[in-house]
Amino acid sequence: MADGRHARAWAAISSRARDEDATPSLRHACLACMDASRASGVAVSVSGRTATLHEGLFMTDARIAEMEELQATLGEGPGIEALHGPWPVLAPDLAADSILARWPMLAPEATRRGFGAMFAFPIQAGAVRLGVLGIYRDVAGTLDDDSLADALVYADIALQLALGEGAAASDGNGDSGPEPPTGWNAGIHQATGMASVQLGVSMTDALARLRAEAFARDLLLAEVAAGIVSRRFAFPPDSEVGRLHPPRDNDPTGSAGCGDPREDERDP
Repeated sequence: MADGRHARAWAAISSRARDEDATPSLRHACLACMDASRASGVAVSVSGRTATLHEGLFMTDARIAEMEELQATLGEGPGIEALHGPWPVLAPDLAADSILARWPMLAPEATRRGFGAMFAFPIQAGAVRLGVLGIYRDVAGTLDDDSLADALVYADIALQLALGEGAAASDGNGDSGPEPPTGWNAGIHQATGMASVQLGVSMTDALARLRAEAFARDLLLAEVAAGIVSRRFAFPPDSEVGRLHPPRDNDPTGSAGCGDPREDERDP
């Protein structure tokens, strides 16, 4: 039965690839999963260099990319929890009281953006969790047994395709390599390291501070990170959340002035 489900999933992925005269890729898998689960969007992310950060490999559209980034900004949501547990994290009704209590920052933002349900499935090799397959629906409702089983299969296939595409890219082969990552995580990693030095704390604590700053300023985590990396503002050791200080001359930590971090690249 499981082999038959895998075969059907691969057939759907291969059909999409043939339509484009392309090699089956992670993008084709996400789109096929979207059809199979009657979803509004699908995302695949992998574990980042810090414990609670995940890096997007592919998102079916901009709305899904924004939700993936929002989970990274707030540090909560199905995708974050699925990184740390062996079981799927299912939220069939984002407006339910239990979900609002579980993710008090993410759930209201998700419903405001028009999402009714979110589901996250660990992507793992044995006991090692490598990433998450996220399924989004605009309408609240549970996944039926077939959709749930299909999602588990697509999570397994996503692992195979992600590893295969990464190998192809590293070998320098191909015109049909992996979809390019969104890139915003690279800036977050760099900003986390800079904040760690400025605050004198661990990388995990520095990431938590970046998230707190983003929440206090009503910004995305990537926007705060861009401001740190571009040295528009920094974290003096005695600073409070939301109260960044002007730059100090000859600051070896890379400190810079406070301001809107979104103004990180302007012509002089």
